[in-house]
Amino acid sequence: MTHCPTDSAGRRRELLRAIASRVLTLDGSTGVMFQRMKLDEATVRGRRFLTHTRPLAANFDILCLSRPDLVAAVHRAYLEAGADIIETDTFNSNALSQREYATSHLVRDINHAGAAIARREADAFSTPEKPRFVAGAMGPTALSASLPVDVDDPSARAVSFGTLADAYCEQALGLIEGGADLLLIETAFDLLNAKAAAMGARRAMAESHTDIPIIFSFTLSDASGRILSGHTPAAILAAVAPFAPLAVGYNCSAGPEGLAEAVRELASVSPFPVIFYPNAGLPDRMGGYSVTPADFAAAMRPLLAEGIVNIAGGCCGTTPDHIAALAREVVLHNRPHRPDSGAEAPWLAGLEAFSDGRGFINVGERCNVAGSRKFLRLIKENAIDEAVAIARRQVADGAMILDINMDDGMLDSRAEMSRFLRALGSDPATASVPWMIDSSDFATIEEALKNTGGRAIVNSISLKHGEDEFRRQARVIRSYGAAVVVMLFDERGQADTYERKIEIAARACRILMDECGFEARDIVIDPNVLTIATGMPEHDAYALNFIRAVEWIHTNLPGVKTSGGVSNLSFAFRGNNYLRQAMHAVFLFHAVKTGLSMAIVDPGTKVQYADIAPDHLELIEDAILCRRPDAAERISAAAADITGETAPASGSEVKEEASAPSTPEERLIRALQRGDDSSLDADLRLAVERAGSANAVVEQTLMKGMELVGSLFESGKMFLPQVVKSARTMHRAVDILRPFLENGAVKGSSKGCAVLATVKGDVHDIGKNIAAVVLQCNNFEVIDLGVQVEAAAIIRAVKDHNPVFVGLSGLIAPSLEEMARTLSAMRREGITVPVLVGGAATSKLHTALMLAPAYGPEGTVIRVADASQDPVVASRLLRDPEGEKRAVKDLQQALAEEYNNSRNDGAAEEAAPVKAWDIASIVKPTFTGIRTLPPVSVDTVRPYINFTYFLNAWKVVRDTPEAASLLDEAERMLDRLESLGATMLCQTAFYPAKGSDSAITTPVAAIPTPRQKAAEGREERLALCDFVAPEGDYIGCFAVTIGPEIRHELETETDSYRRLLLQTIADRLTEATSEWLHRRVRTDLWGYAPDEPEDFQAIRQGRYRGIRPAVGYPSLPDQRLMHTLMAHLAPGEIDVTVTENGALSPSSSVAGFYLASPMARYFTV
Repeated sequence: MTHCPTDSAGRRRELLRAIASRVLTLDGSTGVMFQRMKLDEATVRGRRFLTHTRPLAANFDILCLSRPDLVAAVHRAYLEAGADIIETDTFNSNALSQREYATSHLVRDINHAGAAIARREADAFSTPEKPRFVAGAMGPTALSASLPVDVDDPSARAVSFGTLADAYCEQALGLIEGGADLLLIETAFDLLNAKAAAMGARRAMAESHTDIPIIFSFTLSDASGRILSGHTPAAILAAVAPFAPLAVGYNCSAGPEGLAEAVRELASVSPFPVIFYPNAGLPDRMGGYSVTPADFAAAMRPLLAEGIVNIAGGCCGTTPDHIAALAREVVLHNRPHRPDSGAEAPWLAGLEAFSDGRGFINVGERCNVAGSRKFLRLIKENAIDEAVAIARRQVADGAMILDINMDDGMLDSRAEMSRFLRALGSDPATASVPWMIDSSDFATIEEALKNTGGRAIVNSISLKHGEDEFRRQARVIRSYGAAVVVMLFDERGQADTYERKIEIAARACRILMDECGFEARDIVIDPNVLTIATGMPEHDAYALNFIRAVEWIHTNLPGVKTSGGVSNLSFAFRGNNYLRQAMHAVFLFHAVKTGLSMAIVDPGTKVQYADIAPDHLELIEDAILCRRPDAAERISAAAADITGETAPASGSEVKEEASAPSTPEERLIRALQRGDDSSLDADLRLAVERAGSANAVVEQTLMKGMELVGSLFESGKMFLPQVVKSARTMHRAVDILRPFLENGAVKGSSKGCAVLATVKGDVHDIGKNIAAVVLQCNNFEVIDLGVQVEAAAIIRAVKDHNPVFVGLSGLIAPSLEEMARTLSAMRREGITVPVLVGGAATSKLHTALMLAPAYGPEGTVIRVADASQDPVVASRLLRDPEGEKRAVKDLQQALAEEYNNSRNDGAAEEAAPVKAWDIASIVKPTFTGIRTLPPVSVDTVRPYINFTYFLNAWKVVRDTPEAASLLDEAERMLDRLESLGATMLCQTAFYPAKGSDSAITTPVAAIPTPRQKAAEGREERLALCDFVAPEGDYIGCFAVTIGPEIRHELETETDSYRRLLLQTIADRLTEATSEWLHRRVRTDLWGYAPDEPEDFQAIRQGRYRGIRPAVGYPSLPDQRLMHTLMAHLAPGEIDVTVTENGALSPSSSVAGFYLASPMARYFTV
């Protein structure tokens, strides 16, 4: 029986009462509940989708149509746990997200059904004391409307605002029709996307003649408290405030403890109730969540006790048990957050918030094609970077808001406005401040608002086309959440007298506030700055009328702001920049005193009121304040003498030219920092002329720039991809100067030389190459000996170059033995230079036990965790060589003693081997022997790429702007490989096999399989042979490598950054192809799992039958086993060779075995 009002208006009242009186408990993860059910493809399809053309197993939202009983069961579990609010199973139910499953046409049906299911369950559990509510879940798409997708085109976007708004409108319509009580825009990572979702939701409400609350919940991308689009919490509040949210808060991202401070900070400034539903901690290596219900509730307890939240729940990894524990805490600590009654969201926002209590506001005027000839020329010439530099300069000069205008008869103003705003949004400096959208074409204004992530102000609308059009435009602006400037025009034309100005101002404000929903603070009146001293007496009082109108508005329309475009005032004196700037300074002095809130000015102007000579000041004030009838004549007569010789001769245009550093040396340093080689030639020529020699430029400028890059990288202010680009720019600069350099010039300011090598038998060089780039950026000269380097070659290089240190790299296990042999050989030659070792095969313990002793007491071996630490360690060696060596040796001695002591404690009781095979599950492959598959296109395996490991290789954190930029470049390179028809090569083989206690035997050879050592607490000791039956079983083998097209690209690419990028992509393609091939083996070539769906999430989490242990990996660590594996294959057919130590060449190759046992799993020996 339902105890809650059945109409949406009644439920809305109940919801508002509930959130005002108590903390509400939100449910937990829907997805984790479905994952626990282990739903297969057939179950998810149900009868309705038996013949659907795409796999649906990962599309849990479709269960609303195919298995509503399962969805209802999840809702019931959370309601029984005590949830006040349950979310619909519609997180991905928008047309964009459903495209992957070819179900976009069902979006409205899915949402309607999802809301109806939740509605029925919520009503069944509702009581007068505890009504239950339904939140329509509206998750993010994978596409961003504000982040660039092309490094060469900062205006390129993956999706438009309009497309997002349409998709969310369709979703919201279904949720409203199904009975949702509120719409939850959740896990939002992009503020522009969230605004599109809110606009879509509002449109849906208008179409369905209803009004239900909206909640915004964002996911944070880093410890700074920003979301992925770069916006701060305060900027978020400014942008969402116009949508009057029921609550604003955070979900996902991390566990309660990791987000607690961010939630406290939000609650301290937010005028809205706070929602918070974190994950059950961070996912572990297998994608699971380990925070228990009790720990989750305990971590949420302080926030509840402090009265920080109004709605508390759980996100990823949380279950009904977590929510039940949380609900109990809510009962014990029922202290809902009370927003400060005087709290107000910031007024405007870029990436940063902008409050309107900061005094007079400077609006930068130079990004205006009508007011700046240079800016117009740059836009026409498509010189977007230079145009953005003008904006950047204005911000540096103090502009608090940027005015942007593209109104020119020879421009497509809508297209140019969109393109330029997107470019501004890609530059942190220009994106940080709010934008003033300036156009006389309303279609251009609306296009601009669709590209504004924060909260903008529109300049302008007026009553000149009548009240109906004024209302229409105002309501559109309000729907985007923007503030508005009103120009004082009406049906009769421009207001040029004081009386007409105040009459139109009052009329416009009445309409905006009483009929269009604007608050006074969001209205800016521009009383029209008109030109004075034109020789026409009727113009003489224009400035005075403006100032009087500002004073009247300030007094009679409280909260309403005033503004003006100051440059109009002095058009009569074009050419005399000093006089114009002086007139502007005087005008602003008097207008601000009477209450002027803001003005569109040149923020870089140098003339201040106090700087003006008294006689000049008198003339100017007479004209502006209309103090005498001949004031205009007098200032016009004296204009030629009012030149201000100390002022810049060309005014603002000079400052525009200064938007870049003023000297060639400064420009070169900036170019190195940004990795920008566009103007190297010209700046290097100028720098050589000024310095007198190319050597001086290298030593005094380029080296200084690279030191800056190195320090920024070490402090975390630059990221590896940026550093690589800097090194590339440095390399090109030196190449340009090389014909003019004297011997040794490039070495003059070097910190010293480093010899790097990948040891003999190992062909992996990505880590070494990254180390080389980072060291070069820190002013080390690098001698890179390449891969598979013999000890003799390393010794020879040390003697020839006298390095500060030697860097040895090794990825595979045999490389450790080769490192030890190399160190012993160096020791025999009397070499004691410090050696840094790195690579996946190395460890601090192995270095202490094996490598350091091989180098002897006089030598020092230091294990470095990653390439970025090489210059740090090297710098410590340079500063205090003896102290650093002593510290390293002390640490290694302690590690060795600890290890030896633990061994002497005695081994744990032997655990028995496990026999993990089942005769009934053995399936015969479709063939035996070797089969080389046709070349596989990159586009076929591309969906299988796991970019987590790609980002790890570059030391870049996921969900940061740096990660987004790097992934964009990777996607572009993958697009290029696809266009080249690039392929991957693969080969597989199947053989009869039998398992024993220590090996798997095939007709070709016995494959030794090491067993886990006994350890305390270990109940089993696994070996791969345990997963093969003693008779009648089979084993598979495989090899995967890059095709000739990618090999050619790697061999011919001369750009160091692009080559590193291509190499890391090649490695990911190899792993993706092995994943793709393994699935083919399971479903077709071996065929032991023919019905397995193509579920990428399941594949990445390893949720399928069978394993593919690769040689050199934890269960088969001996790389030399590769020779035995290759005896089962024909590697020459795919152009793969094996070194004596078992490394594959090309290095972007992988090979291993297939085991089909249902009980097979990965482990470490």
